[in-house]
Amino acid sequence: MQNIVITTDLNLEEEAKVIKSLESKIAELKELKDERIAKVKKL
Repeated sequence: MQNIVITTDLNLEEEAKVIKSLESKIAELKELKDERIAKVKKL
């Protein structure tokens, strides 16, 4: 079996950190959205 080396301009480790950060922000925003929806339904 031959090993394949992939070269890229992207720093994959940095990109992974950015993705994790975005996922965290998305979760925060979803929570805020759900709270607002609950508030509106209550009214």
